[in-house]
Amino acid sequence: KHLPKIDIAVLEAAYIDEKGNIIPTTSVGNSVTFAHLAEKIIIEINTSIPFDFKGIHDVYLPEAYPDRKPLQITTSSERIGADFISIDPKKVIGVVFTEIPDSPAQVVPADEKTTAIADHLLAFFENEIKEERLTKSLLPLQAGIGKVANAVMSGLGKGDFENLEMYSEVLQDSTFELLDSGKMNFASASSLTVSESCYKHILANFSQYKDKILLRPQQISNSAEVIRRLGVIAINTAIEFDIYGNVNSTHLGGTKMMNGIGGSGDFARNAYLSIFVTQSASKENNAISHVLPMDSHVDHTEHDLDILVTEQGLADLRGLAPRERAKVIIQNCVHPDYKEHLQDYFERACKRGGHTPHILEEAFAMHARFNETGSMLAPQLVL
Repeated sequence: KHLPKIDIAVLEAAYIDEKGNIIPTTSVGNSVTFAHLAEKIIIEINTSIPFDFKGIHDVYLPEAYPDRKPLQITTSSERIGADFISIDPKKVIGVVFTEIPDSPAQVVPADEKTTAIADHLLAFFENEIKEERLTKSLLPLQAGIGKVANAVMSGLGKGDFENLEMYSEVLQDSTFELLDSGKMNFASASSLTVSESCYKHILANFSQYKDKILLRPQQISNSAEVIRRLGVIAINTAIEFDIYGNVNSTHLGGTKMMNGIGGSGDFARNAYLSIFVTQSASKENNAISHVLPMDSHVDHTEHDLDILVTEQGLADLRGLAPRERAKVIIQNCVHPDYKEHLQDYFERACKRGGHTPHILEEAFAMHARFNETGSMLAPQLVL
């Protein structure tokens, strides 16, 4: 009901079976909804996808409102649908063929910062296990797209974990590293976004993955109902966050879109543990701080997240009031070049009072300074 009229849908398929059903490829996404709503369908058969992809999909179209039934998913591996997309043959106006593989993801090797972020998060998980809030299997994991989240997931291979599972929107290289290592048993998502080398590895060894992955429609992989029921641990990447724990994951300087929100909002608000990771500062001479007095754009409010991590450290914000959160974030997550400045801002803001203290005329001063000078550092701090 939220989509406008769809005239033509182009659906990618590994092949069409003898009953006219579409066998999807490396993504299900919203194809099921498009096939249902479109007046006409063009099927693009990708001959680079092997026939044995049949079986890794779990296709389910929820009922219309207000008669929608609960999604009966209680584990990452539980199926509720078919392994094909059923379509009305009368809608099909053409079939085209291609052999172009998916565009590969650009996977950057872990560096000093991403490794440090992963290590902080691993130490956090190990302490949660020690405190008996988690087991060595943790809970189903979700990870956003990007080098930091991918590096963090890869880092789980170093920990004393076992029988891990994923319930995510996208599976990256790190998922298959964990499956190969034996640390992970199963992974559910909506699509694959992997590097060229990983994609070739998957195809060459597909038989060992076929019973360990499921690809579902996006409205199932990102369902708030399922995310909350499974107790997902969500790990997503921030562009910046502020001293009170609000997160910007989409816009640079509040105006230029870096990327869409993707599924991070679905997972952040409904996860058992909502974690955001980013480096504390970047560019030459640490010209950009990724921890600010106030975000230039907010995608995830302070109410939606539990843990913030940079290479400097980890801030556990669970159960903390705004002023308490600010102290923990400044102490643990801020780059040394900016810690004194942010501490000074916070202390002066507190003198003005308020539940969430701010100095409005200075809240975006670091952003403004970057626009004017190319660095967020105060002039006296620039080397």
